[in-house]
Amino acid sequence: MAFLFVFVGMHRVAQADEVKAKIEEMNGEANAKVEDAHGEMNALTEEAKGNKVKGAMERAKGKTKAAGITDRRCSQSPAEA
Repeated sequence: MAFLFVFVGMHRVAQADEVKAKIEEMNGEANAKVEDAHGEMNALTEEAKGNKVKGAMERAKGKTKAAGITDRRCSQSPAEA
C-alpha cells in the first residue's frame, strides 16, 4: 500500500515538472518576440532618420538576440532551467 502512495506522489511531481517546462518554454518564446520587436522598432527609427545601413544592422541584432534566447531555452537541461 505504501508503494501506491509513493507512485502517486511521483506521478504528481512529474506532472508539475511538465507544467513548469511548458511555462519556461512559453516565457522564452515571449522574450524572443519582444527582442525581435525591439530590433524592428530600432531599425524603423534608424531608417526614418535616413540611416538604412544602421537600420539593417539593428534589425539583424534583434533577430540574432531573439534566436539566441530561443536556442538558449531549448538547449538547457532541466537542472539548468
